[in-house]
Amino acid sequence: MLQQQKQLQRKQKKKTAARRGDTPRNNILSFRISDLEKRELDRITRASARNVSDIAREAIELWMRKHAQVC
Repeated sequence: MLQQQKQLQRKQKKKTAARRGDTPRNNILSFRISDLEKRELDRITRASARNVSDIAREAIELWMRKHAQVC
């Protein structure tokens, strides 16, 4: 029974990722931000209807493009 539940959970995760049109994210990045940065990030997430992870990915991508010579 437990094995069947695990298989069902895996299938549901795959369906969710496929529905979003991207691959599942398996890496976790943790960092500290100030209270002011957190408030600003909360404001951005509400205004854009995007989650923190999407905004962080976009910020990293923009930084890497800007500093392509270094990377």
